[in-house]
Amino acid sequence: MDVYWKICPGQEAPAGEKPGRPLRVDWSFSYDGLEYRIPLIYLFDQGIVFDVVAVLENGAARVFYDRCHDEGETLSEEEREVAWAQLPFIEALPLKGFLINGQKIENGWRGQGRFYFPWDPHDGGELQPLIGENGFLKDACFAWTRCHVPVSSLLALKTLTVCLHETRRSFPVGARFFLPVGKMAEDRKIEFIHPVTGNAHRLIVDALECVDLHQILSSSPDFARRYCPCLRYMIDPPLPDAEKLEIRQVGSRTASSSSDDAVAVGWIGMADGPVAIFRPPGGAVSPSGRLF
Repeated sequence: MDVYWKICPGQEAPAGEKPGRPLRVDWSFSYDGLEYRIPLIYLFDQGIVFDVVAVLENGAARVFYDRCHDEGETLSEEEREVAWAQLPFIEALPLKGFLINGQKIENGWRGQGRFYFPWDPHDGGELQPLIGENGFLKDACFAWTRCHVPVSSLLALKTLTVCLHETRRSFPVGARFFLPVGKMAEDRKIEFIHPVTGNAHRLIVDALECVDLHQILSSSPDFARRYCPCLRYMIDPPLPDAEKLEIRQVGSRTASSSSDDAVAVGWIGMADGPVAIFRPPGGAVSPSGRLF
């Protein structure tokens, strides 16, 4: 498989462009519940290029694909977001940076990535050379990330560290509630079940106010009025450390200054949720490997 410094997979290389020199390393690391592999590193005068791949469980990948691709046109925006939130794997590694021989690469690095599904009729085939080069990818679903890291050609490459951002996953709660703006919302209690622990929690409303975005965003009298609910609450018992509750709002809507439309402010200010609990993955690590 030929890999070029500035050319993305599937693109033709300009005349005279030289491919990188492949070096098989077969390095692997675990991250966020998946096993990632770096089969080869390609050496250039400008730096190194390498692919990071994680083979996915076919059943879970098929369920996700069928829901988000085959049924994508019939899903609402909220249903599509929930489907992505429930995805048991990430599409591309959340790259934070690289260390070469223990030295941080400050600038110039880049990465790109996506899923590969062998049954996808819309796949462009740009990853076929990668699959042909690595037998473990044959007929597999996988997450792929390609990394370009600038390194001086005078530097004797010995170690590589891939630094990753911590990822957070969302777990839909499946509860829905409606609240009026003002004092009627005070001390309302909404019960919900934690989608992972199964524990019961109560969302206790302190206040629900409707903020006029016109006063914040524009001084023009012609600017359409929009209202945004502002909900203050506490959760009893509290969620585990590092977790937070996301509450989805119905959304702001335009309203004129007429008395009839002003009555609708109470409806505009309704809150809708809770939608999801966000949890950390249990500690992100920065995988590293010795190459030579």
